[in-house]
Amino acid sequence: MWSRVLALPPGSFRQYAHAILRKGDPRASDAEIAKNVQLRMARQELLTGMAPPVLRVVLCESVLRRLVAPPDIMRAQFEALLAHGARPTTSIRVLPLDADAHLLLEGSASFLTAPDHVTVVCVEAYRTAGIIDDPEHVRAAELAFDEITGEALTRRDSAQLIRDQMERMT
Repeated sequence: MWSRVLALPPGSFRQYAHAILRKGDPRASDAEIAKNVQLRMARQELLTGMAPPVLRVVLCESVLRRLVAPPDIMRAQFEALLAHGARPTTSIRVLPLDADAHLLLEGSASFLTAPDHVTVVCVEAYRTAGIIDDPEHVRAAELAFDEITGEALTRRDSAQLIRDQMERMT
């Protein structure tokens, strides 16, 4: 599985997931928010299980600079990102603000590769998502992802930027 996220990092920390879901839909009931948080946490278990998928994440730098929750929750989210990025199956890289514009920056895109090596792309925007399964379009999206990855900071520099942002929250 590959993922590139623009507006928000993966909700890997329960309180952070709650905060972004609440901001995304302030009219949602507490039960709806709790259900969606639980679904996110269940997906997180896949990343820490016995056979975790390979996960390559490229986050836009703006994701790290946007305060979407109180500072203590943001710090915990940054710690969670650093912990995920330290796993051998996970790579978290940051695309600098001064990087060139790309089509994939219009929303988030997740590349999912099945055991039979067939890849689909899930593209997401506010309250909508779609699956791209046409091989030609998938390949074009993969090339765009590779280009974005090439412009992203290294894993080490990305981790340092995350730590720097975490320190600013203190």
